[in-house]
Amino acid sequence: MAYVARQCYTKKMNVEQEEVKSPKKSNARNVKFFALLCLFFLVYLIWAADSGNLPDYAGFLYDFRYGDKAGHFVLYGGVAFFLSLAFPRTFTVWRFHIPYVAIFFLLFALGEEWSQNLFPRRTPDFLDAACSALGIILGSWAAGHVKKRP
Repeated sequence: MAYVARQCYTKKMNVEQEEVKSPKKSNARNVKFFALLCLFFLVYLIWAADSGNLPDYAGFLYDFRYGDKAGHFVLYGGVAFFLSLAFPRTFTVWRFHIPYVAIFFLLFALGEEWSQNLFPRRTPDFLDAACSALGIILGSWAAGHVKKRP
């Protein structure tokens, strides 16, 4: 009789543990979906700028001095933040844990800035690349600190 009661209790505990695990998986899926959505939005903005059809909600940044630099910093930093949360695999250099996705995203940003040579309406700018890189570094760093919180 005690054996049957123990089995029922164990099964009940396993069911409760499974229920606790499922919201975490769902949350991780939501973060990945949102991170990829942000990345696709960034790719859309790049395509729009390359074709000369930058939307008004993004084009207003050019009305301010260094507004496009702030846009690079915030946009690339925000996308790097969510990508680093969604894809947390890291490698270690000295004592720093660097997300793989941050390295790939940094290469993407630098490649995108260089590719502006190929479009007549665009001009590559070292400060744009630097602001993008700084945003990626700080966004990834912030994501690493958010993940460490209890």
